[in-house]
Amino acid sequence: MRTGGQELLTHPELDLWMTERATREAAHVFDRRLQVHLERNRISPVDRSEAPIDFRRFLDGYVTVVPDTSYLASVGREAALRVPDDPDDQPTAALALVTGVAIWTEDTHFWGCGLSAWRTDRLRAVVTKSQ
Repeated sequence: MRTGGQELLTHPELDLWMTERATREAAHVFDRRLQVHLERNRISPVDRSEAPIDFRRFLDGYVTVVPDTSYLASVGREAALRVPDDPDDQPTAALALVTGVAIWTEDTHFWGCGLSAWRTDRLRAVVTKSQ
């Protein structure tokens, strides 16, 4: 995760939630990117020893992972209408519908779906400005 994202992830004023499906997807991407960095020697030997092995442990303390079953049944159909192009994003849309909170993403599937979606640079600017 880039520095800007790390700052937001650990920001004390942000209460971050993530769906189980998004957690699995992010863990897959995280592991793949970590492996590429290790193979290309982009991570120093010290950083390698500190690299998180388990993405869920990395998130622990920063993000609440919400079980998909707790909200999908009530708004899953509406979420599917809002982000029809990517079924993997529908649980995130459903969670946003149920909670009324914004989505932090770089994924363009959420833009124009009627839900508040924040890119990292915009969210970081707002959070930094409020301090």
